[in-house]
Amino acid sequence: MTRSHPGRDALRPSLIGRQPIYNREGSVFAYEFLFRDHALSVQDVDPDRATAQVLDTFLMANGVRRLTGGKKAFINFPPAFFEGPFQPPAFGPQTIVIEILETVPATEKVMQTLRALKRMGYTLALDDFVLKSEHQSLLNLADIIKVEILGLTPQQIRHVAKTVRKYTDAALLAEKVETPEIHRACLDGGYDYFQGYFYAKPVTLKTETIEASKLVLLQLLGRINNPNAHLQELAGLVGNDPGLSSRLLLLANQQNTDSAQDLHFHSIFQVLHFFGINRVKAWVSMISLAQFEDLDPEVLRLALIRAHFMARSAAENGEDEDSYYLAGLLSKLDVITQVDMATLLQQMPLDEALKLALLEKQGPMGQLLLSVEKMEQNKGDTLPSSLQQRYLESVVSANEEFHELMSAAAATE
Repeated sequence: MTRSHPGRDALRPSLIGRQPIYNREGSVFAYEFLFRDHALSVQDVDPDRATAQVLDTFLMANGVRRLTGGKKAFINFPPAFFEGPFQPPAFGPQTIVIEILETVPATEKVMQTLRALKRMGYTLALDDFVLKSEHQSLLNLADIIKVEILGLTPQQIRHVAKTVRKYTDAALLAEKVETPEIHRACLDGGYDYFQGYFYAKPVTLKTETIEASKLVLLQLLGRINNPNAHLQELAGLVGNDPGLSSRLLLLANQQNTDSAQDLHFHSIFQVLHFFGINRVKAWVSMISLAQFEDLDPEVLRLALIRAHFMARSAAENGEDEDSYYLAGLLSKLDVITQVDMATLLQQMPLDEALKLALLEKQGPMGQLLLSVEKMEQNKGDTLPSSLQQRYLESVVSANEEFHELMSAAAATE
């Protein structure tokens, strides 16, 4: 696990948030990157500075594709960008979507800039859109219109979409979707893309029974993570599942970057002895989660981000990284299985501290899980800047592990 550097906050005080945007099929279409500053509220921040921080301070330093997994990045551009001398953005049209704030006036200079961007192939999105007569020229150039639906009834949500469709063929993006009912209203209203806290929250079933296919995987997860499990037992459990063992071997070989020992693993015993039982438990848990039917890959990616954040935090505090990694990974188990966490934990003989963290958010692990949830919802402004920086570093490293896991899965199918 990569550790954070204590002195880094002084060099990079301004941070950003990241939120997925989904299409109608439930797949991630893009990510929006939002300015965050641990000392200022969003309203207090100059928009020129915010865009500069997002583009130059973080995206340029880390690479957009490493943060988005190859998806496009939505970025708010301030009025000055459109009103000043034309200068192409730092990133190409295949990488970013240019968001135009509601404060940008439809002057001739602004329209010239927008037409130039369109000729270059950039996707333009109107942010916080309000339908007014003076916006028609902007509507004619927009590819995507973002509609804030927070506080609207399902009937109003459908009415807004119907009204906007009279003036433009642009795609509609519903933002601040927070409940299943509102999500359904947006689908019924013909919206094309969706963004909001709802997509990171668990949708649990009110049931005491678990489907057989899920129960088998949960029982495997429970036996693997039993604190009393021995090396011999773990090797047997993994070895009895050909798909699981082959993916574990592929993942272990991808992770072996020790140049001093040019090893190629051929058995579960080799992997266990080299990486240790706790690391292998975490990997097997990750691979098992990926086998759930109808799994949204973005949920697994989110679980991996949490796992990396927890492990980095454990390293900073001198705690066991692999235990904290597992806590982050399993914290999305209710979303993955669509079963409430209390019912799930009855099936899994986990360590008591881990159970309390997952169910009650108690103890050091529980408090870190609360912190990471805040950052997922872009509510982490009051958290220490070191945690915010650690979270964004975890996005990068988790994306890399996610692609390794998907590669291992594809290679064994």
